[in-house]
Amino acid sequence: MLDVHPPHHAAATWRDFFIHIATIVIGLLIAVGLEQTVEFFHHRHQRHQLEEDLRDEAQRNIGRIEANQKNFAVYINWYREVLKIARAATPSGGLVMFAIPARVTPPPALRPLDSVWPAAKASGTVAVLSRDELEIFGRVDSYAEQAEKAAEVRDGGRLAEDAVLSRLGLTDAPGATLRMTPAERDELMRVVALHMEGVRQLSIADAIWEGSSDAALHSARPPDEMAPYIARATAALPK
Repeated sequence: MLDVHPPHHAAATWRDFFIHIATIVIGLLIAVGLEQTVEFFHHRHQRHQLEEDLRDEAQRNIGRIEANQKNFAVYINWYREVLKIARAATPSGGLVMFAIPARVTPPPALRPLDSVWPAAKASGTVAVLSRDELEIFGRVDSYAEQAEKAAEVRDGGRLAEDAVLSRLGLTDAPGATLRMTPAERDELMRVVALHMEGVRQLSIADAIWEGSSDAALHSARPPDEMAPYIARATAALPK
């Protein structure tokens, strides 16, 4: 801020006095104007940077989720085949026996990114966005949170399946032959179905996240304008 210095001599007349006051007022107005101008350009830079970061993250997530959907489809179809084979196995001598079907191991799924919005929200930087942008990216973030919860359910299903396999001394590796009682088969298939449903729900949640991210890139406001993008992403999922 500019410093306004008083004159070195006292005002001799009313005219000098008013000139002195006017000088101070003008100096203060200039200082405030400069400060507001600097603040304006700073906020504009913050806004442009945040918009760029949010859009870059949305674009990268679309690619990641599309790749992940191929991973999810492989496992969902494989688990459906496991369930079909296991349930069709007939007991013999008090045991059921069936082979785990083969599968192509897809690349590992990559977690979509969700760091820009939470960081901007925590720092208060989201305040530089417009109301429409707050609404749009806030909705994308809510779908990201739903996908995170779906991932936790999927992971819980995987842990439940691993626990039963470990207790029974079995493996679900492709090509393995499993022997167990019908009751053990039914117990194992329950957790397999639970795990498969967790993967399916995560696939749906990620598709919604993908669709909302695509909508954000096109500045589509929620909820109505986002709906076609989300519908298109979920419709592309394997049945």
